[in-house]
Amino acid sequence: MNISICLPIHNEETYLPYSIPALVKASVDELVILLDRCTDNSEHIIKRLFSALKPSFDVKILRKTGQKWKCPTAEVFEILFSEAKGDLIYTMACDIIADPRMFNPEPYQKADIVSYFYYNYDLHRFKIHQHYLNFLKRYINIAKIWKRELAWKSGLFGCKREVWENIHFRDVPSEYDDFLERALKKGYRYKFVKTTRNLHLRVGLSKSRQYLQGMSRAQRNVHPLMVLGHSLICLKPYVWVSYLHERKYQLYKTRKWGKEGYENS
Repeated sequence: MNISICLPIHNEETYLPYSIPALVKASVDELVILLDRCTDNSEHIIKRLFSALKPSFDVKILRKTGQKWKCPTAEVFEILFSEAKGDLIYTMACDIIADPRMFNPEPYQKADIVSYFYYNYDLHRFKIHQHYLNFLKRYINIAKIWKRELAWKSGLFGCKREVWENIHFRDVPSEYDDFLERALKKGYRYKFVKTTRNLHLRVGLSKSRQYLQGMSRAQRNVHPLMVLGHSLICLKPYVWVSYLHERKYQLYKTRKWGKEGYENS
C-alpha cells in the first residue's frame, strides 16, 4: 500500500524543527503539506529542513490564504486528503514527534481506520501537568464506562482511502469525532494502537479549543456527567462552561455548520 501523510501548518515555526526530522525517518511514499495562512517563517523552515535532510519520499507543498469553513482543521484536512495519492492516508500535526512505527500497513489488514496513542511532552515547562495527563491517558478513561467503541481514540489517525472518499470531513466543531463516528455507522472497522510512542509537544488546550470541545459535546448529545468528569479530571474548565452554555440556550440546535467548499491557492 502507498502511504501519504497530510500535514497542516499554521504558524508552527516553534515545533517544525522537531516534527519534520521525525517524519523524514518514516517509510512512506508522500508528504502533503498545506501552509494555512502562515505569517511566520514556517515555509522557510520546512524548505531548509527538507533541503538538508533529503527525504526519500515525495513532498508536495500547498498554500491556502483564506478560510471558508468555521472549523479550520476540518477544512485543511479535506483539502489535504483530496490532494493525497496514497492508499493509506494519515493525519498529522506539527506539534507531534511521530513514531516511525505508526506508518505500518499491518493493522489495516483487520481495520479500515487506525488511531494512535501519544504522550504529552512539554518542551519548556509544566512537567507536572505533562506527567499527570500522561497518567490519565494511559490508565484512566471515563469514556470506558459507556463501553463505546471509540472510547479509546485520538486525532492522530490513518485510514484507507476509500473511507475518506465515502465519508469526507465536515464543517463541525470536532472534525475527528465526527469523521470517526460516521465511519463506524457506515460499518468501517476501527482499531486503536497503544504501543506507539508519539510525543505531543503542545501540552494542554487553549481556551478557544476548550470552547470548541464543549460545543462539540453538546452537539453530539454527550451525557453531562461525562463532560463534567472530563472537564474536572483533565483540568479543562472551559469545556464544561461551553457545554452548559450550549445546552442552556440550545445553541447546538440552531448553529449552522455546513460544508461550503474551499479554494486551493
